Amino acid sequence: MNMNLNQACHSPQGGMLLIELMIAMVVLGAGLLALGKFQGDLHTSNTLARSRTHALNLSREMIDRLRFQGRNDYSNVISGSDLPVAPPGEYTVFTRSWTVMASGSPAYKTARVTVSWTDHEGQPVSVSQTSMIKEEDLSKLKVFVVPL
Repeated sequence: MNMNLNQACHSPQGGMLLIELMIAMVVLGAGLLALGKFQGDLHTSNTLARSRTHALNLSREMIDRLRFQGRNDYSNVISGSDLPVAPPGEYTVFTRSWTVMASGSPAYKTARVTVSWTDHEGQPVSVSQTSMIKEEDLSKLKVFVVPL
């Protein structure tokens, strides 16, 4: 029995299985590290995309407000800024500012809305949208009714 154990320890394949196992563990570990990094990058991209979508919605909301105000009180469509309330589940603090410039003939105003925030790395990020607002006096609107 002592000879069999001694022969097994000195066989040509002695230790090869252990080396193969260690190489497989190194490859598996590298794969899991790459998967973890990919997951982190995916989370970062998802967070940035969600913040950008909320910022665009806040910008669009202000353009809609300015257009509505242009229908009711065109002369008071002016530049300004505010700190809008973030949607539920969003922990980013947004800053919204808008610049309104009057244009010539025909009379209209150009509104540029910019929403800014700071990303998770502390870098400033912003999105902007521009729209034209025309004065519409709804009291002068004429409706024609065509009899059937």
